[in-house]
Amino acid sequence: MRASFGSAAIALVSLAASILAIEVGARWAGIAPTPAAPNPNVDSAGWAVRDPVVGWKNKPGINKIWSFSMTIWDDNSRATGPKDPGTTPDVVFVGASITQGYGLSDAETMAWQVQAAHPDLVVKNFGTGGYGGYQSLLTVEELFKQPKVPTLVIFCFFYSLTLRDIAPYQWILGFRDNRGEILVPPYMLRDGSEHPPIFYSPWPLESRSSLVSMARLAYLKANHPSSMDTATDGHPNALANAKWASCINRWLDVKLKH
Repeated sequence: MRASFGSAAIALVSLAASILAIEVGARWAGIAPTPAAPNPNVDSAGWAVRDPVVGWKNKPGINKIWSFSMTIWDDNSRATGPKDPGTTPDVVFVGASITQGYGLSDAETMAWQVQAAHPDLVVKNFGTGGYGGYQSLLTVEELFKQPKVPTLVIFCFFYSLTLRDIAPYQWILGFRDNRGEILVPPYMLRDGSEHPPIFYSPWPLESRSSLVSMARLAYLKANHPSSMDTATDGHPNALANAKWASCINRWLDVKLKH
């Protein structure tokens, strides 16, 4: 019994020494623990609120950010005029931060200016910072579930949206809240599979241990592709385009019936 206890103690000491050596080696190599520096936009005080379908949406109310503010209506769209018309929009904008008008006052956004130029139409802006094309598609699909659908949908596209659509680990690392939880947006892989949002809980000691930080990063790399993978055949953007075409065709079917 005493010999077994001694062997176990030696094994534990050896294991602890090995872990300590790896930790010291990692820090010596310049690998620091993951800093507790959250993305302020996905924290409770930010402009975004979590959503089980699209990951996050614009938070209703007046969100003050730096020297500008964003007025968000109850349906999570950014204001395009002094008052929410509360009716089915004729024109809808979807996209990421450029469409949202991040960094601009309400009246400086393109959707507001389009509304001002066409007072006979109802224009709504569902652009949301950080969105990929797939999230924008899901937003439009939600709109198409309503009894009445918009007459025109304007999708503001740029290349990096195709990278966001596969949720590469380099991208999702930017969606860490003040607790260390990582919010992974919905994504689509090249095999056509669609994945809902994921909320990765923080790992114990991640902000204190380089070893734990390396282990978590390895886990994320194993479960999410590198953005470089988009250069291969079977680009998921082709799949996203097919879904967009299907969505547009459904919209046309609804419009043609009226």
